[in-house]
Amino acid sequence: MLIWNLLENTAKQYPDRTALIAGDKTISYALLAEKVGKLAAGLVNTGLCPGDRLAVSLPNSIESVTVILAANLARLIVVPLLRFYAPAQNAYILSDSQPKALVISPAFVERIPADAFRGIPTVIAIDGPIAGALDYENLINGISVESPTPFGDGSDPISILAYTSGTTGYPKGTIHTQKRLVNRAELFVKTMSLTSDDAIIANYPIGKPVMLVSGLLAMFRVGGSVALMKQLTSVGFFILPSWQPHKLPGMHC
Repeated sequence: MLIWNLLENTAKQYPDRTALIAGDKTISYALLAEKVGKLAAGLVNTGLCPGDRLAVSLPNSIESVTVILAANLARLIVVPLLRFYAPAQNAYILSDSQPKALVISPAFVERIPADAFRGIPTVIAIDGPIAGALDYENLINGISVESPTPFGDGSDPISILAYTSGTTGYPKGTIHTQKRLVNRAELFVKTMSLTSDDAIIANYPIGKPVMLVSGLLAMFRVGGSVALMKQLTSVGFFILPSWQPHKLPGMHC
């Protein structure tokens, strides 16, 4: 099973259940699947092909989850640029991974050195304009798809190219395939006995494989909810779960 199949199956079984919570925003499984399908088509329309790398520099949000899922549907390889990476780390990762496109929030532009930024063929801006960049909302709203179809072939396409922090040298890229991530999520669901009545707080960057597996894919497997935190703070932790505290079994860092 690939990542899109996981979301598609749950969207059919629990279309109206809340998939994601981000502050005062929520999105159902059905609407999330619809947006993922549209964005995947939009990404392909920009000229991206299966196997191309898509760098992502975004906070935890409904949009960042949509981007990661859409990239997997389009068989693109996500290269996360995490919020705590220094500009030099980001420059090295971009040089090493050679992404064809970057999805970024204006708030994170300063973390990308100018030379590295100019070397990316396509830039997509979320949460505000960036000179020369495509607008995320225009990209996703300009597409009409009734039944998203997975793009490309390959029995187990690469999902994420995740880099280490580089504390002992240059950051090193590690490959995680879609089936591997889904299988790890299945194991996490069984180990934690998760059900559709559960929810998880995602306080670590969702682009990290450990958070993607335990915080996102595991909940998508059972139809639970993921409460997204942009970053971990003591105040935010106690405020965020107030929407339904009895359904939050624990926090995964």
